[in-house]
Amino acid sequence: MFQNPHGLDDHEDHFSSAYDMALLTQYAMKSEKYQTIASTKSHRVDGEQVRVWRNKNRLLTELYSNSTGGKTGFTKRAKRTLVSTAQKDGDQYVVVTLNAPSDWHDHMNLFEWAFENYDTELIIEEGIVKNIDHSFENGRLFVERSFFYPLTEAEKKEVDLTISLEKPNDDNRNGQHLNKQVVGKYTILLYNEEIGSVPIYYEAEVEEKKSFWSIFRNVFSLFIGVESI
Repeated sequence: MFQNPHGLDDHEDHFSSAYDMALLTQYAMKSEKYQTIASTKSHRVDGEQVRVWRNKNRLLTELYSNSTGGKTGFTKRAKRTLVSTAQKDGDQYVVVTLNAPSDWHDHMNLFEWAFENYDTELIIEEGIVKNIDHSFENGRLFVERSFFYPLTEAEKKEVDLTISLEKPNDDNRNGQHLNKQVVGKYTILLYNEEIGSVPIYYEAEVEEKKSFWSIFRNVFSLFIGVESI
């Protein structure tokens, strides 16, 4: 629960969790500029007065070769905090510790455990949705992004996918719809618990729009299972 714009704990009701910090870092790592800043060991600015800033993240600067960046922190209330990122063989992870006196070693141990026990698997591939046998689909259902998830060997056998396709809203019928329309979603399950979802789109040619909605008007919600990977 954030009560100020700068993040420092100067308010009784200002707090967050390690999970919050992990989500923020995961989002930040999508930015190439942030990646560059977080992974920079030192930065020098020349001028009338030369200034050099050195990164205080010892994982990055001296301790851990797989480190790709992160942020150190300390306040009287939170104590030692550390958010760090690492990459190895294409797998990327975020580790967060709060009030951890031995955070450097904790992070290295957690990263090595994750790299040893998990593989980042491609669950849903970007592109045309397959394994659907329905007249209105006609090869035009697609997903815009792939879905990856870290899994152990045992978990790989417990992943299931479902596809749900729904009727359009009334105000989207009679040709009054966008060319690219969300018509359903993939739901990804691990041990029967949802771990993610990906929207499914339909893209019709201009001359097909009216006939598509005419066909789709009476289509009931369709649920099909896809074999475990």
